[in-house]
Amino acid sequence: MTEHAPRYDYAAMFDDPAAVFADPSAIEIVRMPALHVSTGQLVGFDPHQIGCYDLDYAPYERTVAPGLYAGRACLDRGSGGVAATWLQLRRAAVVRWALAAPSAAALDDLTLHVKGTAYGYECRGTGGLADAHALAPYVRRPERLLHKLERARSADTPYSAVLLSDAGPNLWVTNAHDGGPCRAFWGLDSEGQTVALVSDFFTGYHAARPRPLT
Repeated sequence: MTEHAPRYDYAAMFDDPAAVFADPSAIEIVRMPALHVSTGQLVGFDPHQIGCYDLDYAPYERTVAPGLYAGRACLDRGSGGVAATWLQLRRAAVVRWALAAPSAAALDDLTLHVKGTAYGYECRGTGGLADAHALAPYVRRPERLLHKLERARSADTPYSAVLLSDAGPNLWVTNAHDGGPCRAFWGLDSEGQTVALVSDFFTGYHAARPRPLT
């Protein structure tokens, strides 16, 4: 898996916004609906581009224990979009971050991925995080997923959880930005165990301005 340094201190971003943002009042941290992961495989992708799944996206190589996981979103007040999401996998302190990416073999099959660069999926306005097993039946029938997305859309919040199977909400959908790559990072504890998964949607589209890592 290609290593890549995160742009921000995501733990501080969600727990102490004043330490990360030039103006912490420009963002709001909110609770996301719980995400059900039935097999342990997660995939980050743009849900409205589901037909390109096997060309542009693949499940992350690192897996998690199946379960129901809580999460949070960092909302950008200026744009009304989601600037980052945090999936809580365990209760422990994050001491380092590792890029979330598909396996090397899977990366070789992705049309848009440039070899030697840090993996990130193309986000054309909408970000998504899903249980890969629950998503699989929709890959060849993308109209079924688009119908579910339309029904789940809310004018009140820029995020939603979508039921892909009977097990529970398997897909997070977020209004993210006006286009660009999205990179995700595993938060790891001192023993290298997975604590969280953060999806970073920050672009110049957002009004909030985080301070870059020094």
